[in-house]
Amino acid sequence: MNSPSSPASKGAIINGLMPVDAVAGLIRAGACLTVAGRKAALDRLPAGQWIGGTSPYFMTLDGGRVVSDDEVFVTDLGAYGDVTIAAVDVHELERISGDAPDHGISIAIIPAGSPCHEAFARNAGTYPDAFLKPAVGWIAGTIWPSRHRPRASTMAAPHWRCTTAPSSHTSRCR
Repeated sequence: MNSPSSPASKGAIINGLMPVDAVAGLIRAGACLTVAGRKAALDRLPAGQWIGGTSPYFMTLDGGRVVSDDEVFVTDLGAYGDVTIAAVDVHELERISGDAPDHGISIAIIPAGSPCHEAFARNAGTYPDAFLKPAVGWIAGTIWPSRHRPRASTMAAPHWRCTTAPSSHTSRCR
């Protein structure tokens, strides 16, 4: 499944581990992506049409593994059609399903242990259209156990990076 609106796909679906430098090239080419990996890897990515969150643990064809600072897990969303990226705070989280397109989904990346994590866990089943327009995604996390207890992070990169999602940015991927 490819899409002429996806500069990244070029006839192939991108959904797996990739080197950070290759992902930076996709972002500079205008790809609309979800990205997961260690914070050090995400911090190396340029601004563009992507959202991401920390997660060091992945299942691959070779089994479970912890990624390095030089690779991230990438999904090219443009291969699936039009995409809107929005960041919402805990008070707007109930919009997550209702704002999704008909016959569409929402992708949620929520920092572990955050007020958004608690609110989503308690209330997601009551959100408007929650069972008609499902939310998929992950709870952003860190290496466990960690001596320094790094915070889980989410990022939306059209113009900013964050560890708690502000409510004032929406962008459209084409």
